[in-house]
Amino acid sequence: MVAHQGNGSAGSDVVRRNPTKICSVCGGKAGGRETKCQIMFAGRRSSQKKPQVLIAERYDALRELFSIDLNDSGFATLKAKDGREAVGLYTEMGTNIDVILSDLRLPGVSGEQLAKLNSEAHGLPFVLHSFHLDRNLTMRMIKFGVDNFIIKGGHTEPLVHLLKSLVYRKKNDVPADVMCQSFGNAGSLLINTRFSELTFASSWLKGRLRRLVPVGNLSVFMRYADELLMNAYEHGNLGVCSDRKVELVENGTYPDELEAMEKKCDKKIQVKYAVLGGKITMSVKDDGPGFDYMKYLGISEDDLARDILKPSGRGIFMASRYFTSMQYNGVGNEVCATGHLF
Repeated sequence: MVAHQGNGSAGSDVVRRNPTKICSVCGGKAGGRETKCQIMFAGRRSSQKKPQVLIAERYDALRELFSIDLNDSGFATLKAKDGREAVGLYTEMGTNIDVILSDLRLPGVSGEQLAKLNSEAHGLPFVLHSFHLDRNLTMRMIKFGVDNFIIKGGHTEPLVHLLKSLVYRKKNDVPADVMCQSFGNAGSLLINTRFSELTFASSWLKGRLRRLVPVGNLSVFMRYADELLMNAYEHGNLGVCSDRKVELVENGTYPDELEAMEKKCDKKIQVKYAVLGGKITMSVKDDGPGFDYMKYLGISEDDLARDILKPSGRGIFMASRYFTSMQYNGVGNEVCATGHLF
């Protein structure tokens, strides 16, 4: 994999990466053997055996139930009975937390305030669980990068499947010695349709921007940049439509199916970026047939709230609300997005 990176002078850099490590975290049985939810851990976090979930829940019984079921499903858990405890654990653990599962009405610091803190800091995957969801709440939480919602009182199996899919998608930094050490204001990268390479592309982009952009702003930008990257990988080159993704996540087969599909895919993804005058423009192009992007860009808030419990269909909408400009080519397999970085 070769990265051609512009820094205002002639020449290009070759970026090398370490092989991605794979950890087995599922505890389910299939055919007498353990099923494996194959989570990609790159670089310094490859030794982590279990993904960590921060559970912030005001009801003791629910908090313990979540913890028991998640531990039985291969997760490690941190528990907070109120918002202040949750903020303390979040501050202490930082990106060692993989997913946040938060009650809406936490005492002290609400789930909405916790989501706002997360959006300004690390931008970790965030799942909100509540007895009731309405359109206004949904739109407020989406502004903070929350696009996963669970209604309290149901079975925990769908929650487990959702958390596994979020952990699978979570990006991880690669070690400094495999990152390009020169930083400029433009660059491009061509990768194969492999989740390990998508992870690398995210880390490459983040590494290139780290010295150009304030930390909090970079975290927010990367959340939406990752949506565009994942869309090219998942929907573009692998051809997984929204309904199919919902089916895979609900069945708990999302990671395994994507891994099987990418082995048969020889398509590429190209990522480009340029920074100028406090703005960044990035483009992501896949080799897929394109998709009906207007279906997602033009979705109404009422329709969004109606389908909010589905684990798909909000990424493009959320990205379009963040970027000041987001344009697709005619067929929909290339997007060019511009946003403010300061």
